[in-house]
Amino acid sequence: GKWEKDSIYQPWLLEHGSLYYNFYNAKEMPQWVEQIGLASSSNLKVWRRYDKNPVVSVKKTYECAKNDVSYDSQFASDAKVFWDPGENENDGHWVMFFFGISARAHWMAHIMIAFSKD
Repeated sequence: GKWEKDSIYQPWLLEHGSLYYNFYNAKEMPQWVEQIGLASSSNLKVWRRYDKNPVVSVKKTYECAKNDVSYDSQFASDAKVFWDPGENENDGHWVMFFFGISARAHWMAHIMIAFSKD
């Protein structure tokens, strides 16, 4: 898509069940916006992009309240994804650490975290 037309890099590959998942950075220039994409494969040769990519997108400045600063308005990238089984049988969830940068926050970098059951 347009959001990944200029560069795809920094893969994070994991296996879960019978599938492989690749979380990757994609860059759109000249704005230099980085977001996280996802593709899956059953054989590591043929890959299918997730239909709702980017799986983690930047938070646009206009989505923030007037005085709010989004810590990932320019970059949401470098995903590191792990399965946390939790303490009980149904507590398992995915944990993603990623890198966020905001132009409004003086280009400061932040380590971000996201959780998902799926």
